[in-house]
Amino acid sequence: VNAEGLCVMPGLVDMHVHLRDPGLTYKEDILSGCEAAAAGGITSLLCMPNTSPVTDSREIITAIQKKAEQAKAHVYVTAAITQGLNGEALGDFAEYQALGVKAVSDDGKPVKNAAMMAGALCEARKHGLLVTSHCEDLDIIQGGIVNAGRVSELLGVKGMHRSSEDTVTAREIILAETNGCAVHIAHVSTRLSVQLIR
Repeated sequence: VNAEGLCVMPGLVDMHVHLRDPGLTYKEDILSGCEAAAAGGITSLLCMPNTSPVTDSREIITAIQKKAEQAKAHVYVTAAITQGLNGEALGDFAEYQALGVKAVSDDGKPVKNAAMMAGALCEARKHGLLVTSHCEDLDIIQGGIVNAGRVSELLGVKGMHRSSEDTVTAREIILAETNGCAVHIAHVSTRLSVQLIR
């Protein structure tokens, strides 16, 4: 391969992908998502669990893994932190580990209860899973759709204050530090969140 003028590097890993499979394949599916990933140099990816049904059972996890065998990128499965993403009970982390799941998340929404998140961090550590957190306080956002500020005012749309992200980012860092666990903060978008992570 003539690589003159090109950059050669190991395959990239995308830590946050929505393959929308199962249940939402009119948006994306495992094969089309991985084809797009491979075209962009991404050779491995972590797929999020907010599918329909939610990725929180042996049946859904194994179905994703089976379909991914034909994909152009390697798919690592993220399972739900809480059953059904409902924030009421933790998923079966031991089963997730046995099935080869790599991470847990309730992506698409936060784990609202701090004690539940602390428990998830400890269970994840115990079972060799990475927690990836959707940091957003929905009570602060209150239906906002863009960052609160001059642009939201000009457009006449409800803004969401950046503190909705910052407060949950701080909480996750504190819970991880307190419990001796690791946490991955997903889709960071504010200056303060970056500073807190640093």
